[in-house]
Amino acid sequence: MSLGDAQPARIFGLNQESEDRVFLGDSSFWFMLQELLDSSPPLLNLSAGERLKLPIDPNQELAITQMGKDVLAGKRNYLELVGMGRWIGDVHLTPQNMWCWNSAASSIVKQ
Repeated sequence: MSLGDAQPARIFGLNQESEDRVFLGDSSFWFMLQELLDSSPPLLNLSAGERLKLPIDPNQELAITQMGKDVLAGKRNYLELVGMGRWIGDVHLTPQNMWCWNSAASSIVKQ
């Protein structure tokens, strides 16, 4: 990671570059970042306990927490940590109806 890669705007740009077909807008991305910051335990932190700002503040930088590293390493499941109870499209995600991306199968599978 180079200097500036921890800035929320840069992370959004890197996310856009990684998509074959860009579909995620900045507002949705900011909402997702805020969820990772607000989760208990948090997976991301902002310097000095700040809130994520819009318009973009170039002085803000994100840092991954140890729990965030554990989730990335596959040691913990984010959805099991924070619980789930929301609609995405026509699917109601709950602890009993949890769907996740499975890299090995290259598809979404029910947990």
